[in-house]
Amino acid sequence: QRHNDPPRAIGGSEPKLDGSARAKLLAWVKEGPDATLEELRRRVREELGLPVSIGCLFNTLRRLKLSLKKSR
Repeated sequence: QRHNDPPRAIGGSEPKLDGSARAKLLAWVKEGPDATLEELRRRVREELGLPVSIGCLFNTLRRLKLSLKKSR
């Protein structure tokens, strides 16, 4: 990078869950706060057609400041 060039964008990919998908996820968690990550993952895949990992859902919920009930 040269001295006068603007800074380059830092890597990373687009989020799998866009704004509307995150809004639906938020609504699902509020309607069923005892849902597991696996149940939410299945619902996202079936209703939104998006294959996401448990980690993706966990990180998305954490960014939305939501937590799930622990399954024991």
